[in-house]
Amino acid sequence: MSVLLNEDVSKKIFYVLEKLQEVIDNTKDSTINFEKNKVIFKTDIQTCINYKFEDGLETSIQKMLIDHAYKAEKLSPGGFSKTITFSNFIFKKQDFSFDVESVFHPTIDDLKELVHLFCKDEHISSLCFEAIKLAGFGGKISIEKSLNGSKSIELIDGYVFKHDPLGLHPIKIKKPRIICIDGYIESVAEVNLLFEGAAQLKHPLVLISRGMHDDVSNTIKVNRDRGSMFIYPVKIAFDLNGINTISDLSTIIGIPPVSCNLGNLISSTKIDDSIEVDEVLISGNSLTVKNSKTRHAVNLHMKSLIEKRETAENSVEELLTVRIKSLSGSCVVIRLPDDSKFITTSQTIDHTLRSIKSMLDFGIFFINDEINLYGSYKFSKELAEKFCSLINNVYAYVD
Repeated sequence: MSVLLNEDVSKKIFYVLEKLQEVIDNTKDSTINFEKNKVIFKTDIQTCINYKFEDGLETSIQKMLIDHAYKAEKLSPGGFSKTITFSNFIFKKQDFSFDVESVFHPTIDDLKELVHLFCKDEHISSLCFEAIKLAGFGGKISIEKSLNGSKSIELIDGYVFKHDPLGLHPIKIKKPRIICIDGYIESVAEVNLLFEGAAQLKHPLVLISRGMHDDVSNTIKVNRDRGSMFIYPVKIAFDLNGINTISDLSTIIGIPPVSCNLGNLISSTKIDDSIEVDEVLISGNSLTVKNSKTRHAVNLHMKSLIEKRETAENSVEELLTVRIKSLSGSCVVIRLPDDSKFITTSQTIDHTLRSIKSMLDFGIFFINDEINLYGSYKFSKELAEKFCSLINNVYAYVD
């Protein structure tokens, strides 16, 4: 008795593997194209995902392979293409072993030289090195478009979230009061009690909501310009990325949001329902909140999200990762000019930073004097074997 793959299934598996390997071989480097004023950035990952197979079974095999390859890429740069290559080797029964005894584990002292090995662009490698020095190896590094057209690196101490700008110029507010409204503010009358309290208190108030009518935002601006009340509106979109942001911000602030789901009415909200935090920075589409009083609660909240991420599916895992990064407490922001080079430069920086992390975590080895990430080979081999095992489990039959 033996376990076999149907001949037609085998042909389709080989066809999918060969086609995706061909795609990878033809997309060795990231390319950038301009089509009708749109910037089209192509990588081997995007090209493999977008490749269309006409047969339903081939499409299913493609999806299973890409799922495994993408997991390898998240664990170490280069894992995506290597998983597909190794899967080809396994099905063709070709040897793809390598000398694991020669793995070299760099130290922090080797960092500067190694950054230059992974990025030949002197300026970008210097940016990466400075960012790592500022953030440390457990810190968060993000890339944003510069507002003034110049490159810069900044260490931001606080919890950073994305928001929809409501016309505010960049501003840093010390010791403001803050309140979260998990809903849309439809009229000035709905927030009359809150506005009256803000006008009497004459203290800066950061008003976070899902959005507001133009009459409300205009009233806020007119009164702020007059100096009668100092309210700074922040809009958190009700989309996949923003759906849990209000909840995360409420943990940082230390009070629950105003929400009809919790039995609160926006019209009943008063200035006393807000709370003071250490500092708020509003710049572009970034909102940074500092509040030392809730650090323990935030750490517990972040720990629960990390535990959920361990068992989450890919799409949910990505959303949880974004939330965890926002709750990590401090980050380094690399700002780049918003020009035709932004996409390629940001992708190069991202690849370099992930390569450095993989190198320090798992080590490197050399093949023909070429440096290779051990993590990429290790995880690609494991996930290629898992993919092949899954294929056998799903499509094999007993003879």
